[in-house]
Amino acid sequence: MSAVQAQGDPFFKVLTGYRYLSWLITSGLYLMTFATGGRPSGFQLGVTASLLLAAVVTHGLHRAYWGQPQALVRILLFESAATLALLWPTGGLDSVFIWYAINPILAAASSLSLRWSLGLAAGILAAASAMVAVPLGTVTGWDVRAPVFPDLAQAFPWGDSRLYTALIFVLVTVGVQVLAALSRTAYRQNLELGRKSLQLQRALHVREALYELIERLSEVVDEPQVAAAVTSACRRLVGAERLEVCMGGQALEGQASAGGPAPSIRVDLAAPGRVYGCIDAYYGPCADPFQLAQDRAALERVAELAAAALERLRLAELNRQLSVAAEKQRIADELHDSVAQQLFNISTSCYALQHGWRDLPADEVSRRLAAVGRAASVAARSLRQSIYGLVPQQEAVPAFSEAVRRYAADIAQVHGVKVTCRVPGEVDAAKAHVSRALWRVLQEAVGNALVHSGCSAIQIRLSAHRGGWTLLVADDGRGLPQGEQPVAAGRGLASMAAVARKAGGRLRLWSRPGRGTVGACRIAAAGRARTAGKRAGIVNGVEAAAW
Repeated sequence: MSAVQAQGDPFFKVLTGYRYLSWLITSGLYLMTFATGGRPSGFQLGVTASLLLAAVVTHGLHRAYWGQPQALVRILLFESAATLALLWPTGGLDSVFIWYAINPILAAASSLSLRWSLGLAAGILAAASAMVAVPLGTVTGWDVRAPVFPDLAQAFPWGDSRLYTALIFVLVTVGVQVLAALSRTAYRQNLELGRKSLQLQRALHVREALYELIERLSEVVDEPQVAAAVTSACRRLVGAERLEVCMGGQALEGQASAGGPAPSIRVDLAAPGRVYGCIDAYYGPCADPFQLAQDRAALERVAELAAAALERLRLAELNRQLSVAAEKQRIADELHDSVAQQLFNISTSCYALQHGWRDLPADEVSRRLAAVGRAASVAARSLRQSIYGLVPQQEAVPAFSEAVRRYAADIAQVHGVKVTCRVPGEVDAAKAHVSRALWRVLQEAVGNALVHSGCSAIQIRLSAHRGGWTLLVADDGRGLPQGEQPVAAGRGLASMAAVARKAGGRLRLWSRPGRGTVGACRIAAAGRARTAGKRAGIVNGVEAAAW
């Protein structure tokens, strides 16, 4: 235990007070006795000064080595020898300084065992009694004994006063032993209470700092901001001489005070399967292990929050990249399913007019050119929607059923084929993602019929029922060869199947060589399972089926 800790021990303060108080009282009584007896003042002052010097030296030794039993034994032996050296010329057990001799017994009772304390008390009493039996005057020829009160024995009607002195020594030894044990227990409990109070205050301080760190980390957008927030929190929470927050191969330093590096604490900024950096804290050579443990716990909490913030930034960046990729895919699909088909219609119409306008009436040429213009306008609007991600509701567009009818009419005028369209108004109740999917499948199916089948007639049927919505597109073209897998035959058919599947539906094709092709897309209503279909009949002489 250090000197500073000894000053905080209440029993050490009691012993110090009694040592100087006993010196003051016994020295005063001794000086009064010598004054009445005419003793030499030099001897009188020398005894009191020597006793004061012994008290000061003993107090300094106790203060330096308080709580160290081995050193305390040597100090007590020194103090006992010095006290006995002053007892012999002043009367031994009859001397007033016998009450100062209780000091080493009190010190022994406060830190050593009861047996050791009683042994020390018995030794001092035995030596003092021997001094009475063999006074210093028998050796030097000069009797300097001077009891305080010559009639002191008369005050004890039951026997010799020396017996009562010995009894007092024993009782004081036992009593001090008990009081010392109680004092040490109370002192330890007080220290424990203070330690827990400091721990509670630190826990509240750490919690407040961590809450502020959470608020700052919730607003960061890049790694430098995370590093700045973590550095500030670490400076506030730990008492290290130097701090280093390493992130992404770089270190941001925060130095609390000058001095060389010492034993360090390293805490990784770790997320599952990934380490983003570390926090290093450097301490001096005299760092308290308890403080180091508390600082490590605080840094681990800061590291967990920092790793979570960095993981959030990483996932946000990954989500951004995936969103960009998904947007690119959406634009590619829309360009293929809408703009590409519309541009194909315009291209084929222009090609037909270029080679056959001389054989057509002027009004028919005019109608076809007007249809080409309308198709170009629709293509331009679809391109804007694909680029800016606009939804149909953001522009003044007709209802879904009306848009299908207009599209069928434009196909008939531009390509000169017969288009039959049956679209009830109930299909307008379909949700936006359903109508978009049906619209894409319709355009792709009609485009395939115009490009590949050589048809002269196309039928479009769109119906709404309790199970969902069904689109049928049939042509009277050449059909598909036997054994060919239509859905795997190109990007167009695969794109139709993907669009239907994404909307929660299915795409099916039926075809026979020379008898045309029928495509059916059914999108089930939300919450309804898909069910197997049954035969629907004949469309333009081609066998077809629907669910």
